[in-house]
Amino acid sequence: MSQVIRFLVAGVLCVTIDYVVYNILMAFGVGVSTSKAISVTTSVCVSYFINVSWTFNSENRLERIIKYITVYAVSIIMNVFVNMGALSLSGSLRYSTQFAFLCATAASTIFNYLCLKLWVFRSAKAS
Repeated sequence: MSQVIRFLVAGVLCVTIDYVVYNILMAFGVGVSTSKAISVTTSVCVSYFINVSWTFNSENRLERIIKYITVYAVSIIMNVFVNMGALSLSGSLRYSTQFAFLCATAASTIFNYLCLKLWVFRSAKAS
């Protein structure tokens, strides 16, 4: 299985976690941006372990953990702002929160893969 496919499979699992946590928090009255920040952070924790061991077949080294945290810290901020921007643009459309979620997820997925491939796991063996 190619690295991109493994990344996408891991991503589907993590997006599912992100989406479920996001909606549960909003159902309990947590604000949209706070819900999004918490949900994407939860999915990042899961994604690290999947990506280091399965997607990029790499070693769990401190340097990689620091780079991974850096990438995902930027990604979380970007995800929240894209979510907020998409909510602003979609206004009162029926599925505006779902639209915003998808926009934020797409933007951060592309950013994450490129950063992980080209920076975090650059020296890792690609399979």
